[in-house]
Amino acid sequence: TKAGLKIEERLVSGGDEAADLGPSPEFTSAVLSMQPGQVSPPLGVASGLAIVACTEIVPPAVRPLSEMTSQVSKDVLSERRRQAAYLAARRIAASATLAEGAKPMKLDVKKSGDLGAAADLPGVGPVPELDAALFGPGSTIGTKGSVAAPGGAIAYEITRHDAFDTSKFEAEKAGLRD
Repeated sequence: TKAGLKIEERLVSGGDEAADLGPSPEFTSAVLSMQPGQVSPPLGVASGLAIVACTEIVPPAVRPLSEMTSQVSKDVLSERRRQAAYLAARRIAASATLAEGAKPMKLDVKKSGDLGAAADLPGVGPVPELDAALFGPGSTIGTKGSVAAPGGAIAYEITRHDAFDTSKFEAEKAGLRD
């Protein structure tokens, strides 16, 4: 730790999710495009900001199993957690209400507020599977379900669905441009 900042050194590759930092396409694309000696501007990650310095680019290679055992174990445990989260989200969505389904698991139901298509889910980021469920054909008020999401899964219920009103948009279009 320097000046209250946490300093870490790690190897990052295209397949890394940087799970401890949370999902961040900005972080991943910036890190993978860096050259040795470059320092990134502050990059948004779920836990705050990260500044990355590229010290070297290591050519891809097949590592011996003895070096990969720990990573393989982490990957297996991560996949099991994802599966457990998805099953839990399915159980929650199958309950009479999301709150009733979440209660035995000691989980809280959070309301996202209004979402638009392709909008980031607060605290999670983009979830294309949720977009497809919420804004796809046949989505109606009262529809419940579950989808996989970065770091776990989401149980959802559609509580409001505003259809796009072309005539209202046309009437307000001029004011939107100002």
